[in-house]
Amino acid sequence: MKKTSRIAGCALAAIALAALPFCALTGCTEGEIEAGAVLDLIAGEVTAEELIQKSIAQEIQNVILEDETGIANAIANTSLSELSEYGIDSVELLQDYLSELNYDIGDIAVNGDTATVELTLNYNSIQALASEVGVDLAEVIANFDIDQLPIKEIKSLLSPIISAAISAVSDGASQSMLLDFELVDGKWQLTDQAKREIMSTLLQG
Repeated sequence: MKKTSRIAGCALAAIALAALPFCALTGCTEGEIEAGAVLDLIAGEVTAEELIQKSIAQEIQNVILEDETGIANAIANTSLSELSEYGIDSVELLQDYLSELNYDIGDIAVNGDTATVELTLNYNSIQALASEVGVDLAEVIANFDIDQLPIKEIKSLLSPIISAAISAVSDGASQSMLLDFELVDGKWQLTDQAKREIMSTLLQG
């Protein structure tokens, strides 16, 4: 069995106008895997594998949203961290950027209240984005007295740079992994170790 799904972030072209809001996931929400779904499972109307499939998108999104410290550390000393100096929340930018991923689900092995999922993540590279932003940011700093400009004007200058950099990063990264899930209070959730594996992969790519 193989299933491809996508997690979509916000419209990134407008990021420099304000701090980035997070959009809702396309696809399932947490509500879909709560008590009602578990009752369906007991009644034989839905399988554990189907519940896990529904939970994956929300679980990955939660991991990205929760690990602000990990993202901040990953972009420290890069051009992306410099954006915070000019009124752009670089951590929130990266959360949205990383959320633009898709994944392929392989086999799901369920054993009682635990399960192992074969998953291939196809995601955006932080290093590639930092490289693209760095070149153009250096050019803006060289050509404008940027520190003397109001934040609104700085954002106007940086908006097309960031949008162009995101568009230019065409070579995404891919990683296959085995992720453990556990059934907690009627919900299939990633284990803490699985969460660490996902963020380690996304932040190193």
